[in-house]
Amino acid sequence: MSISYSTIKVNKKDELNHTLHVPPFVVTSKSAKMVFLNAGLFEEMPTDPICKVYDYTKGDLVGDREFLKLHASALQYSPSGKLISCGFTNGILKLIHSDNFADIQSFSYTRLCINQVMFSRNANYLASGDASFCVALLHLQFDADGDRWICTGKYRSHAATVTGVHFTEDSEGLTRLFSIGQDTMLVEYNVQESTVASGLKLKGQYPLNNLTPPTSISSYLTFFGELHLVICDGGFKVRIYDTIRFVCHKTFLGPAFGMPIFHMHCIRNHLAKEYMVFATQEQVIGIMSTPNGNKKNLQMLGLVAHPGVISSVAVSYDGKVILSISGVDRLTSLFHPCSPLSYSFSMAFASSSSISELGFSTKVSGLGLDLTVLVVFLSSHWDPFLIYT
Repeated sequence: MSISYSTIKVNKKDELNHTLHVPPFVVTSKSAKMVFLNAGLFEEMPTDPICKVYDYTKGDLVGDREFLKLHASALQYSPSGKLISCGFTNGILKLIHSDNFADIQSFSYTRLCINQVMFSRNANYLASGDASFCVALLHLQFDADGDRWICTGKYRSHAATVTGVHFTEDSEGLTRLFSIGQDTMLVEYNVQESTVASGLKLKGQYPLNNLTPPTSISSYLTFFGELHLVICDGGFKVRIYDTIRFVCHKTFLGPAFGMPIFHMHCIRNHLAKEYMVFATQEQVIGIMSTPNGNKKNLQMLGLVAHPGVISSVAVSYDGKVILSISGVDRLTSLFHPCSPLSYSFSMAFASSSSISELGFSTKVSGLGLDLTVLVVFLSSHWDPFLIYT
């Protein structure tokens, strides 16, 4: 192999401040092929991620912020819409104001990637799971000087990757925290008795009767006020567990649309009937009936939302809109979970960068108007355009 290039004359006085410009060159190979290469192909592109927030009803840009040398790995809005929690690959967790994108607080309790973040329903707790198999808990402390977030502690409760962190409330309004991992363990944490002095306390560890690792977790309240957990695994099974004895009551065959479910969320329609929103690892998003009562099988409906891998899914807190995002085709799709599912519109991003995370919230502005916003993390700058279908 040989490389041919031309020389550039450089003045010795300007040698220190000189920028090297490499001209196009020719490469020949052993198979008698000659390739003309443009040197611009080897230039480094900016990789600093940028966060942009859009009003999805109008398609207008609300605001943006660039993060230098930080790559987002997890993202979620608070239920009130005032905060955005951002987890990064270097273990930093930032709480950002949703209006002006200013840092409220930053935490660094791990050095590995944060892959799970979730707020509680009352927005007083925040949990995260990272690549060190640990689950951390933060709580909001109300002081006379002002409210601030405090890291209660973290616990290495799993022996493998944490695949789900889930906050829920029982019939008495008590906040409960659960996590699942690839070690096929279900862990509950004692949120109320966990303090900064004692750290994060466990309430129980329960093995799941799964032959394959669990992939997602959700919950719902039964007609009698009992809290049940819904856990999906890699074998397309949907299992129902009670939260008293943690016994599996039923096992259903879940959606078998090529890939297992990796995201699941319980919503209610205008008739106060509960449904489960699900998303597989590739292509398919859909809804299925809640596995309660005396049902022998699940009713489900799925559609092809993306041509490839689905990188992230978010559901609005009112349950009226579902967002899915794909980092391969750089397409964000919005759905209304009616029967059947239908496109609201799609937002495509004309960029060479991939989309990593999204968050969604419905918040009320100071004028009393509903403002629904979509926040997206990208690896570099881009310009969006809208496609209505």
